[in-house]
Amino acid sequence: DAASLRVEPLGRDSEGSTLWYFYGTRLYKETATDSYRMERKRKKKHKKEKKRKRKKSSISEQETESTESDGLDTADSSQDNGESGGGGGKIDANSSWSVVCLTIQDWEKLTGKYKASAHKEDRRLYRLLH
Repeated sequence: DAASLRVEPLGRDSEGSTLWYFYGTRLYKETATDSYRMERKRKKKHKKEKKRKRKKSSISEQETESTESDGLDTADSSQDNGESGGGGGKIDANSSWSVVCLTIQDWEKLTGKYKASAHKEDRRLYRLLH
C-alpha cells in the first residue's frame, strides 16, 4: 500500500532542477543547490577525460605492449575515482521548491520552453509532458 503512494520525479531539466507531479494541475520544481550543479559538471568532465584516456590507451596498445599495461592502469584508476565520488542523483537538503505550473497556460508555456530547447534533458521532458 505504501508503494502505491510513493511519487517518483518526472525528471531533471538541463539546469539540474527536478520536476515533481503530485496529481491535479500543479507541477513542482526542486532546484538543486550550487554544490549539486558543480558535482554534475565535475562528473561530465570526468566522463570525457575517461573516454579520452580509453581512446588514447587503445591507440597505444597497437603501438607497443609496454604502453598497453600503462593504458590499462590509467583506465582502472579513473574507474576507481568515479566510484568513490558517490552521491549519484542525491540532492542537497538545502534545495528549494517552487510551483512551476498552476494553470493550463502554465503547462503550455513550460512545454513550449522545453520544445524549443537544444538540451536533450529538456526535449525528453517535452515528450513526457506534451
